[in-house]
Amino acid sequence: MRWTNAMSGFMLHRMCQLISNGVRTDRGFKEVHLNHVAKALQEFSGNEVTSTQVYNHLRKWRQRWVRVTKLRELSGTLWDEDTSMITLEEEHYKGHVKAHPKDADVLNKPIENYQQMQIIFGNGQATGKFAMGLVSRWDPHLTLLRAHLMWILMLVLLLVVLLRQPKHMLVMVLVVGHHLRLATRGGGACLVRGTLLS
Repeated sequence: MRWTNAMSGFMLHRMCQLISNGVRTDRGFKEVHLNHVAKALQEFSGNEVTSTQVYNHLRKWRQRWVRVTKLRELSGTLWDEDTSMITLEEEHYKGHVKAHPKDADVLNKPIENYQQMQIIFGNGQATGKFAMGLVSRWDPHLTLLRAHLMWILMLVLLLVVLLRQPKHMLVMVLVVGHHLRLATRGGGACLVRGTLLS
């Protein structure tokens, strides 16, 4: 089967709907959900579509997302959030495209289906830098908020322990201090980890 742009867009839109409905697991999408997308895509396009074809096509879009993410981190690139476009100055663009011709379709032009890819793959830096899945990225502001909340919790607990049983105060300080260290790290136990496709 040959995938058209309309079919790809339809499939990605349906995958985003599944995510918004909360049916994606930490391991990705279940076969039953891929079957629903395949059936809807079959009705939309008039072509016979299987869940395996949906799965494989989703993997191709994941590879595209990995490439886009790497290009956004490339030295000299600029990102335009409004147009979903990675731009390079003309001289750098020509040199890069000469060395990497496949990148021409995502440089200096709006990236097709960027928002859908971001919803499906963008929050998933789980088992590798570009793994797919549902993971919260390390956010320094969120980490700072966690640290402040942990300090407040620690102070309240210390006050309660001190008022009730002063002899247990040292143990409480050590336990809360350990959790505070976990809360202020950029990873570790603070992140939910998972992958979408194996």
